[in-house]
Amino acid sequence: MRRTLFVTIAGLIFAFTFFYVLAWPSTISSRSPIDNTTGFNKVKPGESLYVGMGPFQVVGRKSVTIVSIRLHDPSPGIEFVDARLDRAGPGYVALGAPGEDVVPSIQRLPEAPGAVLRSGDGGGFYVTFTVNDPGSYRFRGIEVVYQAGWLTRTTVLGPSVTAVIPSS
Repeated sequence: MRRTLFVTIAGLIFAFTFFYVLAWPSTISSRSPIDNTTGFNKVKPGESLYVGMGPFQVVGRKSVTIVSIRLHDPSPGIEFVDARLDRAGPGYVALGAPGEDVVPSIQRLPEAPGAVLRSGDGGGFYVTFTVNDPGSYRFRGIEVVYQAGWLTRTTVLGPSVTAVIPSS
């Protein structure tokens, strides 16, 4: 009886160790909750808006691949346009000559879907979106869908974003 119990426990320890060393998936950890909010006032209809989301860091021993990014809990009328990966973190792409337009810098960043991030990598995402009609709009961060080993996982990065198009 004791030998059977010992063999069972040893087998479980071996299986867990094997799983942890070879297959334990990594995660994308965020330090920016969706409770934080940033906003745009007096937006023009159809204007492209850019917002930095994150920062994040890959935690674990394996690489992750970004599958897709979408707005989390968006108001009707918000159109998601694009997501770019900034390995330095949101806000750092704007560092440059004073008065330099940030938009070309963002557009030079790699597209986020398809990006492979290694263990310990960090950064942020720049999301482009538009709104077309007068009113108040919001979304509660972004959903990042990523492949971590054999699992497909989703995480939500903040902050929440608001945009207001005034009535004419």
